[in-house]
Amino acid sequence: MIFGFNTDVKFKGTVYHVQSEARKHDQHLQTQVFVRGRCIGKKATPYAEHASQPDFSDDKMHEMLKAQHKGVVEAVREGRVADVLHETYGIPSNGFSVAWSNAHSVVQEGAVVLRFQVSLAGAPVSGATLVSKVVLPNEEPIFTKLVTDEAGTAETRVEAKEESLESAAVYIEAVHGEHHAVRKYRLRQVG
Repeated sequence: MIFGFNTDVKFKGTVYHVQSEARKHDQHLQTQVFVRGRCIGKKATPYAEHASQPDFSDDKMHEMLKAQHKGVVEAVREGRVADVLHETYGIPSNGFSVAWSNAHSVVQEGAVVLRFQVSLAGAPVSGATLVSKVVLPNEEPIFTKLVTDEAGTAETRVEAKEESLESAAVYIEAVHGEHHAVRKYRLRQVG
């Protein structure tokens, strides 16, 4: 039987709860990171190719899970948790944040218009670098690189058919000096 791991790690005043478990049904090892009870990201590693080896056992799976858990815990301690997670959902960054400011009204003239606002302790951040990734079904991801203006805002347009937006996802990463923020959004129809 495989047991999971749970570790609380404090980094710059924020307590991160790292939780790892083997998901046998899905044949992957999953590590999730929580802040104040909210999942901010996860790492999932498939192990099906290892499971087909004759010497694979629950003990080996346990060691693989332990190594993955330890790697994520170390990344949190070093302030690079976003670098090791496969999916992120808004990693706290001590007041530095990126928000999608027009999330309720994105389709304009056959394009998705994305407007972002970057702030530090509530004040706009000029000159922050943003990288956005729009993932549409059955298409290659679309990347854009932006820089915020004096008001801390940046905008990009992505050509897309409205019917393909129902299951689209938007990832945005903001960097300014030593500050870093990552967010993931899902597009959905409103009303």
